[in-house]
Parts: sequence; C-alpha cells; structure tokens
Amino acid sequence: ELLQREQDIKNLNLNNQNLSMELASLNEELRQLKYPHTDQESATPTDIFEEDGAIDSPEQIISQIIEYIQDENLVESLSEAFIRFFPTVHLLRDSMEAIAHVYTAHHYQFGYLVSTILHIRNGEYQELRKYQKIHATNDQWSECRVPHINLLRLYFQKCTQEDGYHIWVSQKHDKKTQKRDFAWLDNQSSC
Repeated sequence: ELLQREQDIKNLNLNNQNLSMELASLNEELRQLKYPHTDQESATPTDIFEEDGAIDSPEQIISQIIEYIQDENLVESLSEAFIRFFPTVHLLRDSMEAIAHVYTAHHYQFGYLVSTILHIRNGEYQELRKYQKIHATNDQWSECRVPHINLLRLYFQKCTQEDGYHIWVSQKHDKKTQKRDFAWLDNQSSC
C-alpha cells in the first residue's frame, strides 16, 4: 500500500507539472494575442507586462517564474526570477531556501506563495490570510500565512527610506522558533 501511495504521489506531481506547462503555454498564447507586436525573441518577460504598467496577475507571474526556473540550479534561478519579477521586494535570510522547498515539496502550493508575495508588494493587506502586526517588534513588522501551507510564515515590513518591502519567508517549527524569529526581526533596522 505504501508503494502504491508513493506511485500515486509521483503521478500527481507529474500531472501537476504537465498542467503547469500547459498553463504556461496557454499564457504564452494569450500574450501573443494580447501583444501581437511583441517579438518573442527580443522581449523579456518583464517587458511583456510593462505595457500595462505592472505585473499584476498572479497567474502570469507564476507561469513566468516557472518558465524561468532551472531545476539543476533551483535556488539560484528562483532568486533571479524573484529579482526580475519583484524588483522592490527584498527577500531576507533563508527565504529562497524556504521558497525552493515549497516549489519542490509542495509544487501545487507554489502559486499561493507567489500570490501572497504579490499581495504584499501591492499593499493589498486585506487579501492576506491571518494578517497581523507583530507587537513584539513594536508593530514595525507584520505577519501573514500562506493559504494551505500552515507551517510557512511571511514576515514583512514596508520600507520608508526606500521603495518596496523586506520579506522573510520562514518555516515555523514551533512556538519557540517563532519567538526567536520575532527577536531576530526586532533587531533588524528599518528599511
């Protein structure tokens, strides 16, 4: 029964990857219909969306990031993708490793994580799950959760001295680690 479960999980992951590729293909077709004058070879993914002023559709960003990722250099390619698609978001500490873990271990939930970061970037706090100010940091930092990923927390701070946000994607293990996380955040200077 265990072997059958493992095979079922592998089949579901493969199916999910196929659906992700199909979504990316459909998004590319949509892009070509929407922007027929854009030459695919010369356009970067960011150029495609700058005509509207911003990348604002989670589905577009997710498919573009997935296209950008190289599995052999996952953390590095994820880092490059996030810099490209979220230039005003500064990911702190071990955020990239946590994001890579979600991408590999919980691939189908990766979109929830990207959507949450997009909501933060756009200042759409009402869209965030369990959004709250962190009193242990004198309300300088906020916390939210990613839908369907209960052990993942996003801590963020809107920068006042520069444009954008500082975000730390953290895997919560227990209350003790969360208290240490709050202490670390409280020691960070305002951006």
